[in-house]
Amino acid sequence: MTVINTVLKKTGADRTIAFAGYGLLAASVFTAGLTGLAGVILAYVSRRHASPGVRRHLNAQIGIFWVAFVLFVVSLGAGIAATVIEIDDLRNGSGVYLAELKIVAWTIDVSAWRLVPQVVGLVIASAVVGLMGALWTVVGPLIGVIRLASQAGEGVTRRP
Repeated sequence: MTVINTVLKKTGADRTIAFAGYGLLAASVFTAGLTGLAGVILAYVSRRHASPGVRRHLNAQIGIFWVAFVLFVVSLGAGIAATVIEIDDLRNGSGVYLAELKIVAWTIDVSAWRLVPQVVGLVIASAVVGLMGALWTVVGPLIGVIRLASQAGEGVTRRP
């Protein structure tokens, strides 16, 4: 355990791990969160062995992941709620059935559609919260990388 701590701190490998974690978090927008999950696992595993300065970054990565996860769950919940309300509206006969949908020359006649305000609000909320989560997942790691790069390494042996 002491050997791991010494090697990580003296070589600056803990900073490299933090940079990798930020990269994995930022890439999670494009991989449906899988690389973000790998990044947060990396942060949880290596924060115990990292120097105090790098440990703050690993804790920040964990925070970035959990905030993005909560935003994803809220966005997904709003989307599912909108779908359930619309299906219920269609089932009760107050909505427009697909049989009434007219597609003529690649245009859709929406004059018979009825907009349910709750569905519209939930779809907008789902989209906005989803975009906030995606933005958070990209901007948070970007700020972290800038801060980590501008911070002097603690205990790292530098070559002349």
